[in-house]
Amino acid sequence: FSGSSGVTSNNSTFTAANPTAPSGSQVAFLEGTGSISQSVYLAAGNYCVSLQAAQRSGQTGSQQIAVMLDDVQIGLISPTSTSYAVYQTPSLLVATAGMHTIRLLGIDPQSANSTAFLDNLQIVSA
Repeated sequence: FSGSSGVTSNNSTFTAANPTAPSGSQVAFLEGTGSISQSVYLAAGNYCVSLQAAQRSGQTGSQQIAVMLDDVQIGLISPTSTSYAVYQTPSLLVATAGMHTIRLLGIDPQSANSTAFLDNLQIVSA
């Protein structure tokens, strides 16, 4: 986690006006230009990144999420509602097996310190 990002629980002051987490009792959040990253081993092949996302209820702007693989943007997720929905990046080719870094980066296009909640991130074969 970097910048304004982290984990929050259902019915906290942060999430009280949103639906509960789709899976479990916590969600990750990206506020402003915060980011979340994880290094993972990927075999060579085609993949998509899938996740569930929602805008924070009551905010004036809307958050967008850049999905990065090894510092190259592979998708842009723009949650459309305060309810969670599934979003997926286009298929991407991982040419070399090994450790790769997946990063989710808050874009905050209106510079309103907007927040998105995230759950169920998966890297799936395409």
